[in-house]
Amino acid sequence: EETPTSDDLENFAKSFKQRRIKLGFTQADVGLALGTLYGNVFSQTTICRFEALQLSFKNMCKLKPLLMKWLDEADSTTGSPTSIDKIAAQGRKRKKRTSIEVSVKSALEQHFVKQP
Repeated sequence: EETPTSDDLENFAKSFKQRRIKLGFTQADVGLALGTLYGNVFSQTTICRFEALQLSFKNMCKLKPLLMKWLDEADSTTGSPTSIDKIAAQGRKRKKRTSIEVSVKSALEQHFVKQP
């Protein structure tokens, strides 16, 4: 396969991110799935940097075929529980964001002003 151009990589990174989000996978899910399916685990940070075009040209070129393969797998199995879904389920469980009611928040802030 010939070396992609910078434009090819930029277009692929954009479409990859859009399709990943549309399919409902996080960057961490993708990194974990790449490891389980193809033997190369990638961190969420690496996937993020790929999507933001912040990796070296060489690394972008190495990652592109793996991500294309992952997308094909994810696209072809949408709608049915798959190995990718199972892998994603193994990922870290995310904690819910803490939300504090406005009244509680102001009481805490007032207390802090008095007792820093």
